Amino acid sequence: MLTTTIASVRERLRTLAGLSPEAGEAADAMAGALDDVLRVALTDLLGSLAAELTGQLDHARVEVRLDGRDATLVVVPSPESPPPPPPTSGGEARLTVRLPESVKDALTREADREGVSVNAWIVRTLAAATNRPPTAPIIGSRLTGWARS
Repeated sequence: MLTTTIASVRERLRTLAGLSPEAGEAADAMAGALDDVLRVALTDLLGSLAAELTGQLDHARVEVRLDGRDATLVVVPSPESPPPPPPTSGGEARLTVRLPESVKDALTREADREGVSVNAWIVRTLAAATNRPPTAPIIGSRLTGWARS
């Protein structure tokens, strides 16, 4: 992705410089100098794009993967969380929650989609959310910079 884009910029510079041999030499020198600058800027842009796209996805994240001097965007599905362990205490507790109608409707749709009652869906979702180990946030965690091998 990056190599193709940078090659396109180089070609456009050569086309613009086609007026004289001196301009062609200057364009080649400028293209060589711009190569690393463009690569860093485009990689940073891809990292920002990946973070923004990840924030819009529910069950996946977007990664920038480097392969030599090229970078690609890859969508990685989030690992499915294991079913929550059975409750350790034998008792049940009651809780009254007031929800906006739109949230209640969304809960009902999700429970229907999974073929369980709203109560069972809420209990399972809350148990899974409270029993998973803490993880570092994906959004905002970004490594920037440039390295040569």
